[in-house]
Amino acid sequence: SGETSRRVQRAAAQCLSELGAIDPGRLLIAPQPVQALNSNSKIVATSLLVDHLARTVRGANDSDMLDAAAYAVQRVLIHVGCRPEAVDEDDALGLDLDQLPPGHSKDGVEFW
Repeated sequence: SGETSRRVQRAAAQCLSELGAIDPGRLLIAPQPVQALNSNSKIVATSLLVDHLARTVRGANDSDMLDAAAYAVQRVLIHVGCRPEAVDEDDALGLDLDQLPPGHSKDGVEFW
């Protein structure tokens, strides 16, 4: 639903704010063109952020891995249009972990 998507975006934005914006020039990653997905981008983004990237951030054992994971979070958020102006400050309390989309685990969100 739209509310769940907004909550996931807020949680991901909060994650990114904890990590800080990453300068891609520091990562030695060659820029790649963005390809459109054949499925709902927000559903894919939710899965990437909640089920995969959060675990990568939590398990990062060196600064390069943490920077790369943070950059991936940043790019996913940009791809789905999650920008600071899109986050409603009245809703900044975060994600209700009891209302995650089907198939998403609380473990992937609770990474701090």
